[in-house]
Amino acid sequence: MTVAAISVILVSLLLSAGCTNHDGNEWQRLVVEVSAINDGVPLLSGYWDAGNDRRFPSEDDYFPLDYVNVWFHARAYNQVITLPEDTPYSYFHITEYDLEWTPLTVGSDELVNYNLYSAPTDVLVPVGEDDAVVTILVADRYMKEQPFFRDLAPPPDGVNKLPFQASCRLTFRGHETGTDNVVEVTGAFMVSFVGVVIDVN
Repeated sequence: MTVAAISVILVSLLLSAGCTNHDGNEWQRLVVEVSAINDGVPLLSGYWDAGNDRRFPSEDDYFPLDYVNVWFHARAYNQVITLPEDTPYSYFHITEYDLEWTPLTVGSDELVNYNLYSAPTDVLVPVGEDDAVVTILVADRYMKEQPFFRDLAPPPDGVNKLPFQASCRLTFRGHETGTDNVVEVTGAFMVSFVGVVIDVN
């Protein structure tokens, strides 16, 4: 009975190990990772930008759009795998992304209406030391002109609504050059929404 019980346990362990998901990004021959978003700092998104003179209101104020740069790094799965440059499987081709908001404070709930799915992009991430970068539009003027955002601005544009925060998750999809196996790569960053952005640098 003891031998039979041990055999059943061993078979169960082997079966459970076989059920492990090896389809994710970390199990690929070419592993791609998000190395930084917006230089690793939260994004400050404003209805207005105070411009070069850092005074609001003034003549050089403008309505900003918000972008972030996303850096990617690609490496071989392990030291046994060799992926020479400029050959099949030596690049990861990113072709689309999702942008999803998670509200964190009062006032940010409507952001989920501006989630974006299967948005096209095009960037090749080379294997090795060189990173690749893509620029993602986070907040356009259409979103910023909606009442929930516009009310952040000082009167007469808004009503001096309290700033709010949210996290933004980016899911990129692509494949190794030479294959059509789609793989997902994710990253996230924090965003603070305010009425007026003043650059202090």
